[in-house]
Amino acid sequence: MRRGNGGIDSSERTSVDCALWKRERKQTVAAFTPDVNLNIYPSRDGSKEFIMCSYPKTGCSQMIMLLNYLWKGEKITTAQHNQGARQNNMLARDSPSFNSTTVPRILIMRDPYKRTVSSYHDFKRRNAGNARALSLSFEDFIGNIVANSSATKATVGFEQPLDHRRPISEGCSNPSWIHGGWDYVFQLEQMALWLPCFQEMLNLTHIISGGWRNSSLFKTVELSVQDKYRLFVHADGKSLSKAVVTGHENPKEDIHTPYTIEVVNRVFFNDFVLGGYKLQID
Repeated sequence: MRRGNGGIDSSERTSVDCALWKRERKQTVAAFTPDVNLNIYPSRDGSKEFIMCSYPKTGCSQMIMLLNYLWKGEKITTAQHNQGARQNNMLARDSPSFNSTTVPRILIMRDPYKRTVSSYHDFKRRNAGNARALSLSFEDFIGNIVANSSATKATVGFEQPLDHRRPISEGCSNPSWIHGGWDYVFQLEQMALWLPCFQEMLNLTHIISGGWRNSSLFKTVELSVQDKYRLFVHADGKSLSKAVVTGHENPKEDIHTPYTIEVVNRVFFNDFVLGGYKLQID
């Protein structure tokens, strides 16, 4: 049975195996740039150590809550971004785990079309008191803010961290990691499929199913056999609302235009390739 906190009862094992997302890692690393979103998740209470990149706008708050617990033993549900978990657990080139074949590297991707809509809503929230920002259309946001890698608060006068709107492959996936740097690449949209095997593979089931201070962690919903098939075989990003609960935007909303699709295809091309997403071509 499914527990109320969103975890999976150990007696109810999924038929979907993590091997379906397994990739062949190449050991040669020509270059490496540390990133605050690329972290070592330490072992605690029998869990296995792993390396993960959970970039902003990919449901990363849940992973930060998990990282906080594995790091400090505290199951916090508020202000999780301000506890220093990411800063204190950044993967470094000289880390013993860096080239370990027993420490899996895991990357979470999100459909770039959905992620840029989420970034736009985040941008609006952060600039709620800025009339100029609130008047910015989605096309202007994509064309002038997202596509401009040098657009910062100092240059455009708007609040929003750069990693909330830039490609995932530009941050966590170092140049030499884009092809062959990861053991597992999961799509956020398929979380209801891969979460059970993720928990079991890393011995996290008992930690997550134990509750999270009267809150929940990894909110997924039950899927029918038909939904599982459609989600896995077709990788339908529009199924996000049926796979995982995200915090802010309407997952069914689609405000893209031919212009924004062209820009996103160009700017996020490596994300489409790395995550296995389909480009929309008019």
